[in-house]
Amino acid sequence: AAFGNALLQRLESLPSVKAAAVSTAPPIGEATAAVVSTSIHTATGPDYKPALVHAVTAGYAGTLGMNLRSGRFIDRTDSVQAMPVAVVNETLARTLFPDGRAIGRSFSRLGSPKPLTVIGIVADTRQAGPLRPAMPAFYIPFDQNDQPVRLLSIALSTAVAGGRLGPGIRRALAELDAEVPPFALKTGTELVDGTIAIQRFNMLVLGAFAVFALILALSGLYAVLAQAVQHARRDFGIRQALGATSGRIIRSVLSRAMAPAVVGVFAGGAAALGAAELIASQLFGVAPNDPLTFVSAALTVLLISILVVTQPAMKAARVDVSTLLRHE
Repeated sequence: AAFGNALLQRLESLPSVKAAAVSTAPPIGEATAAVVSTSIHTATGPDYKPALVHAVTAGYAGTLGMNLRSGRFIDRTDSVQAMPVAVVNETLARTLFPDGRAIGRSFSRLGSPKPLTVIGIVADTRQAGPLRPAMPAFYIPFDQNDQPVRLLSIALSTAVAGGRLGPGIRRALAELDAEVPPFALKTGTELVDGTIAIQRFNMLVLGAFAVFALILALSGLYAVLAQAVQHARRDFGIRQALGATSGRIIRSVLSRAMAPAVVGVFAGGAAALGAAELIASQLFGVAPNDPLTFVSAALTVLLISILVVTQPAMKAARVDVSTLLRHE
């Protein structure tokens, strides 16, 4: 605790650091497991529940931008002499206190002699990354932690790019203990990216194949339409001779060309909707059958199709009637 608090003071004094906090686990990644219970025994035996535990300094919630649902978060008054307290996340609150009244209630942590009083409830965070469900977790004051600590995690809210603070962090650590090196200096974005690297690669591969398929489809559409325009030059010339305007010819060609594109979009959309569940495990923050995604994709394909067929349509409207009839 003394080491962590001394390190925190040095980190807070670094230039461009707006807020700093120290904890016994990073916000994403490895965390310490604990076993908790609201009572020692029930009618069916011990009522133990698994949970993740974070011993954190005051300001941890503000540094990471956590959302407080009710009560308060840990502050500097929660010292080692104060009453043992804890802040629970929403999942643990529902698990331990199904009646919805968690503030002021107590629970025990296996291995700790004193019960913890709940002083606040925070929104769930996804310790294992955005693709995994939130796990039950609670936060205790850093100074009140009575369990062995294997590692320390620091969190900094900065006004500059995180990588530029590396030398300052190393210097602060060296001033305390030169034999304690920092490792895994990462920004919040890098932490999240590390948990979705496989899914991102899969999506990039699928996206590349999708773009290639789109290029093939549009190339075929352009080639077929260009060939059709070439064979129908005499027809377009006769229409112009009979008074058809360029705009009318362009609209005629576009309507003829866009018919298969519209049919393809509806057929492809139906097939994609049927196969959407196959990629559900690779998605986060969007449903496999999200209407906005489907509509946006359909409109994009139709817009690109219009752009592709515009050139042959313009060519059809520029047929020289006199030259065409003279050659005929």
